[in-house]
Amino acid sequence: LQLEDGAGDEDQPAPEAVVDLLQAPPVVTRVNAARRDSKCNDDAAWRVVSELATDPGATAHDLSDAADVDIEPVHTLLRELRSRELVVREDRAYAFNQQQMRTLVERDDPSKPRTELRDQWKP
Repeated sequence: LQLEDGAGDEDQPAPEAVVDLLQAPPVVTRVNAARRDSKCNDDAAWRVVSELATDPGATAHDLSDAADVDIEPVHTLLRELRSRELVVREDRAYAFNQQQMRTLVERDDPSKPRTELRDQWKP
């Protein structure tokens, strides 16, 4: 799986690094927004996210089976995560976009409320 930054399989993000990034408030905000816009409930969405974090390169069906979630909600969640550039897809394999996640964390301003719209607005 090629990530957007051009890294190949030998440069796959370590699952621990992705899990750490997933706990950062600006990333959590976007994952929750993706979950709200998908057909996944909160528990199912975070099970899918956890599976993807520890199994980069998984297909939607792999994630569905591992997280014990129907395939349609998994597809809608993955689509929403991709629209927020948190997840990349090559062929049928998905992985978190670690570079985008790092950028979100680096640009976070904890003195302001965290919302998806605030970060999209440019003066």
